[in-house]
Amino acid sequence: MSKVYQRNVMVMQVLAAAAMLVAACTPAVPREQVRQEVGAAMLADLRARADGAGHEVPVIIIWAEASTADPESRGPDAVDHDRPIEVLVYEGDGWSQPEDMRQAIEAYYAAYVNAAGSRRWDVRSFAVTQVSADGNEAQVMVNSMCGPLCGQGTLVTLRRNERGGWETVKEEGTWIS
Repeated sequence: MSKVYQRNVMVMQVLAAAAMLVAACTPAVPREQVRQEVGAAMLADLRARADGAGHEVPVIIIWAEASTADPESRGPDAVDHDRPIEVLVYEGDGWSQPEDMRQAIEAYYAAYVNAAGSRRWDVRSFAVTQVSADGNEAQVMVNSMCGPLCGQGTLVTLRRNERGGWETVKEEGTWIS
């Protein structure tokens, strides 16, 4: 082999090693930061979808922790309502954010979901279930329940865009009632 060829190979190897080192040293976005960003984006999206629509009953949006009982769950129990992060209630003509989130969830369930003869409710809940190692992709389980045999679940995959925001790249139905 010629010395020029050997030198070029060595330079290429050094450049490849440097590129791998830079990639390995690039800090990933902390998981908790991703969970907060994605949760806030999903909360805003669900709120926007509920705004302006005619509602027969109040709407409750619950952002909660993912279930620890069954981390692989893709059903309604994937969102742990006992561990809320944020709760919004739409009643009348505006949104409120209750101070006692668990009490607000319990009161809503008592008045609508578990009330004798109740046939309509509007519970929208979600949990960030997975975050990629580099912090640029996340999965969110979204549940919408509107009555005894009315509801659906969707596993939403979001990806960080070049502006730093979050975009939905995939939606997969996981359950329906």
